[in-house]
Amino acid sequence: MRKYLIWSYDYQHASAGPKTLHKLCHELNQAGQEAYVGRWATNPEWNTPVYTGELDDDWVAVYPEVVRGNPWRSFHVARWVLNVPGRLGGDRTYDPREMVFSFSGLFSDAPLLHLPAVETEIYTDRGEPRSGALSFTGRSTRSRPVDAREITLAERQDRYALADVLNHAEVLYAFEMLTGVIDIARLCGCPVIVVPNGAHTREEYDREVGWNGIGWDEMPTAFDPAAFRADYLSRLAAFPAQLARFVEVTQA
Repeated sequence: MRKYLIWSYDYQHASAGPKTLHKLCHELNQAGQEAYVGRWATNPEWNTPVYTGELDDDWVAVYPEVVRGNPWRSFHVARWVLNVPGRLGGDRTYDPREMVFSFSGLFSDAPLLHLPAVETEIYTDRGEPRSGALSFTGRSTRSRPVDAREITLAERQDRYALADVLNHAEVLYAFEMLTGVIDIARLCGCPVIVVPNGAHTREEYDREVGWNGIGWDEMPTAFDPAAFRADYLSRLAAFPAQLARFVEVTQA
């Protein structure tokens, strides 16, 4: 059985990319595989052992799309596309020998490996009074002024603080169009206004996230938080079959 080494960076609650990569390592180990991350800080709550040795033919290197080439010189490479190839760095095209998987149909037509790493037990709608607006800029820029307070880095790094502010806000303006904060807000019962930044069209966006609780540069016309939570949990339920396919392909 081949082992997995995942290029994953230091674990951070507030950074979706590293968090998702570490979660893949955890899920592979939970599924009976043998998976490791490189020399990075880990989440003690997850099964993510560190490996720093050389790779031989018994290993599969798993790289996100931001990593150029094959720095570990692995015999077997799986590429996990977590954003549009080349947008945040890395190559725009991949060696045809690589096994490519995509987090989202917005990023690639490769087989899906969609692993939301949001803690649904923390991000819930508590039904508390709401007032005022929040904004999240992330990697994007504020393309227009809004009457909203920016979510602070301290709030992003504290999951409970983030859940609290989103449970008390009337709306979230999202200047970064593809961010886990949009799902987190809706799980907390907070509707979202996506401010277009040119990265995706409205039609492309609809393909992935739907419109329950989301408005395209305007307040959403409808939001059913319970229905959104059910849909989100259904996406989580689809992951084991996608992971099994990932293992089948990478072990073949």
